[in-house]
Amino acid sequence: MKVFVIVCLTAIVALAIGAPAPAISAEEAAWQKVVEAAKREGVVNLSTSTFSGKAGVEVSKAFKDKYGISLELTTGRAVSMIEKVSVEQRSKSYVTDALGGAGPSLNIVKKEGYLESVAEALPVLKEKDKFLFSPIEDPQFLAVIRLSHGFWSNTNLVKPEEEPKSYNDLLDPKWKGKLYLENPLYTSAPDSNMVVFVSASVLTEDYFIKLYKSGMLGGPGGSKEAADKVVRGEFAIVGPVAGVDAMRPFLAGAPIKPLDLKEGTMFRVARIAAIKNGPHPNATKVLINWLLSKEGQLVVTKAVGLDGVRNDIPSVMPFRFTGRLLTETSELMLLSEKRYSEQYLAKLLGLKR
Repeated sequence: MKVFVIVCLTAIVALAIGAPAPAISAEEAAWQKVVEAAKREGVVNLSTSTFSGKAGVEVSKAFKDKYGISLELTTGRAVSMIEKVSVEQRSKSYVTDALGGAGPSLNIVKKEGYLESVAEALPVLKEKDKFLFSPIEDPQFLAVIRLSHGFWSNTNLVKPEEEPKSYNDLLDPKWKGKLYLENPLYTSAPDSNMVVFVSASVLTEDYFIKLYKSGMLGGPGGSKEAADKVVRGEFAIVGPVAGVDAMRPFLAGAPIKPLDLKEGTMFRVARIAAIKNGPHPNATKVLINWLLSKEGQLVVTKAVGLDGVRNDIPSVMPFRFTGRLLTETSELMLLSEKRYSEQYLAKLLGLKR
């Protein structure tokens, strides 16, 4: 009996050793080569305003734990990151591998010819039924995160019974001197907000003229500056603030909350794009593929406190908007960029630098 068992075990081992490995498709084999090359590159440089601070640390750690590839982040204002990429491209001193943003910054870089599409190389994009909408609005832009872009109040200064419920409530004289607005001279957010609401036939240009003439206009600091002012209680209400800038202090316990206005809330899409001539092209593909995967989306959404673009992950938002959700599509983003470059809203308001 012992001899029989030994013979059988020997046969099984021999079969196992000699058994061919499960066949993989040519596409899977090609992607494995990309991953192997990415690991040899060992690093990927991403310029973005979406992942910064603690969120950036968490995303970088998770990516390195997964692939052993370091994610080096450069954060800051969009204009600074655009200039950085432009200088690198003109001088052929390539450092940046990928650029992320929620405004027209990617399109500005695209117009200069500094982007390249990696969509066809990413296996994650074949999971079409796993996305809330196609993450590819443009072959060079891939949607990663959805973020609100609206008005926030300081809960120490705005009592629940006084809280604006409508955009028209923001025009109430009681908010005179207490309402801080991003300045259309320095940031595209006001033009974007107006384009989205006017295109949806929800508000009119005349409304925005009244709004901006009734509030205090900010400086060049943009959304981050507005978020800081409402956190410190310098103003009761600020906007339109990018969700990513307000969410960080909100999650840290700051006395602020988003206004749920009945006309709706604008949502921008944070996108990512590969930079032409990036020094780590394979690591860039692996990073973008991971950011769009279920695993990557779970990490990213938890880190930044904003919802992703997949339908197989839970929402992480600690609040819900009951009004309409108005998305700034790629087409509307281009119109917003054109308006901002022409200083459309600023001219309507009679503003000059």
